[in-house]
Amino acid sequence: MDELNKLCRLLLRRLVRRGSTPHDAEDALQQAFVRLYSHQKKEPIRDPSAFLVDVLGKVRVEGWRSAQRQRQLFVAEPIEQLKLVDLAPTPEEHAQADQQLERIRRRLEALGPRTQQIFLLHRIEGLSYAQIAAAIGVSVSAIEKHIARAALCIHEEGQRE
Repeated sequence: MDELNKLCRLLLRRLVRRGSTPHDAEDALQQAFVRLYSHQKKEPIRDPSAFLVDVLGKVRVEGWRSAQRQRQLFVAEPIEQLKLVDLAPTPEEHAQADQQLERIRRRLEALGPRTQQIFLLHRIEGLSYAQIAAAIGVSVSAIEKHIARAALCIHEEGQRE
């Protein structure tokens, strides 16, 4: 165990000397140990120290490549060229959503009170089919049929648009 601690300190110092922050060095060492453990589950490793050194080099390269990709993805534009986009729904979208909800509500009301009740218990209250069946006193198969009927009704309403 003492040799393992020495090896860890040596590898951490080496990583910091080569430009890693202490935090990044610890993360890289942890990733190397995870890979060592995973690899040892498949086949024994003759020299774990050499394996760790090799894997640490690969982890550093992967980290560097990942940082390069991140930098390329987030190339900053001058603030004057940025355009603000309002992602909030427009008043028309609000009105359309309200109208669609109203149509769905009317369609569900046409199904009958028991189907409505079962559908709302499942979709709004989050109860399972078995829980609803036990509460109402019917079979799970009956619950499935009510839910299917309500889902079909809503699906048909969505197809109308």
